[in-house]
Amino acid sequence: MLHILKEQKNILVELKELLIEEKQVLIQNDGGALNTLVHKKIELIERLDKSEKVRIEKYQDKKIDEIEMPIEEKYPVKKLAQDIKALYQEIQEYQKINIMLTQQSMDYQDTMMAIIKEAIEKSGNIYGESGKMENKQNASTTSLNTSV
Repeated sequence: MLHILKEQKNILVELKELLIEEKQVLIQNDGGALNTLVHKKIELIERLDKSEKVRIEKYQDKKIDEIEMPIEEKYPVKKLAQDIKALYQEIQEYQKINIMLTQQSMDYQDTMMAIIKEAIEKSGNIYGESGKMENKQNASTTSLNTSV
């Protein structure tokens, strides 16, 4: 049990550090770095899931007090379990912050697109198929031509 919990704690520490880094990447709006971090996060979650499956295979859903182990392991196991619980709570908080930052970024992008669309509609100018600006006065729905 001690080995499994140590492994899980290490994975959770890595995940927490990754979420802290992800927060900075979200603030800096670095899409490339974010993509890399998301892949690392998936890898960590898969490792944690694998470790948890091993724990369940060995100990089912028994509570720590119900598992037979050498007396010298009882305190370290209980301490690790407390540490893991605290890490889970910290990770949840960082994840909430990162979700909020992601939502703010998406809202900002939506606002910017609406402003650009409004400016285009007011000016009547759009990029045509030739790649040059064209005046489309009184166009009911002006949008960017994505075929260019």
